[in-house]
Amino acid sequence: MRRVDEMNHRSGIEIALFERKRDANHLEGFFYVGMIVHEPSAVISDGMEYIE
Repeated sequence: MRRVDEMNHRSGIEIALFERKRDANHLEGFFYVGMIVHEPSAVISDGMEYIE
């Protein structure tokens, strides 16, 4: 969240999501941390993702 100032249309609400392993062959789950935005941005900074 060090780069939150680079995000446009941010709401100020932080969010964390965990996507668990899909099956026994899938070794790791995924953990996402981010900010809810009011609308998508046309430009996303390097290293950031937009998840809808």
